[in-house]
Amino acid sequence: MLTDQERMQASQIQTRMRADLARAEASGDLNHDARNRLRARAVIRARAEMAELRQAADARHASDTAQAYKAAFGLRPDRAAEDRSYRDSLATKPPNVSQAQGLFAQAQARGDELAMTALAEFAWINRGEPGGHWIELLGQYGDVSPAYDRAIRDLIALTEPDRRMQITDKLQTEIVAPPDLQHGNLEAMAAQPIAADV
Repeated sequence: MLTDQERMQASQIQTRMRADLARAEASGDLNHDARNRLRARAVIRARAEMAELRQAADARHASDTAQAYKAAFGLRPDRAAEDRSYRDSLATKPPNVSQAQGLFAQAQARGDELAMTALAEFAWINRGEPGGHWIELLGQYGDVSPAYDRAIRDLIALTEPDRRMQITDKLQTEIVAPPDLQHGNLEAMAAQPIAADV
């Protein structure tokens, strides 16, 4: 999902393209074919700019997701070996949700954040299972501290974005050629010299 700044950049690209198309249409010293070549170049330029924006947005999103995951479930550097060992044990002999909830309650009682974080990560991995009980465990993890709660919420926002916003972002970043240019080869048209048609 795009950030507000990325949406603004997408809007600016669309606005520039519309302005370029209008200028090309208003070029009275050019004939019809030459104006279309200018219009084709405007569309191609906008598509390239939008592709660059989407690529940067995808890279930013991947980085944000990785950081949110680390904030939510990152290894404890002061107990890294023990942390990995505990997580490996969960992967080797995975508990069911009831057992995981029991282990979480025990870890919470003794203040063992390492175990709570590992169990929460296990719950995150399994959150798609029917019943919603793994989600409940994640909620318990979020209740441990505001930092964990914020990290879980950030991760959910990044990995399960609002469907309506996804559609809005897709529409905002889609560069549509004018109807009369949609059936031709824009690249071939744009490659023709303008001066020959003046």
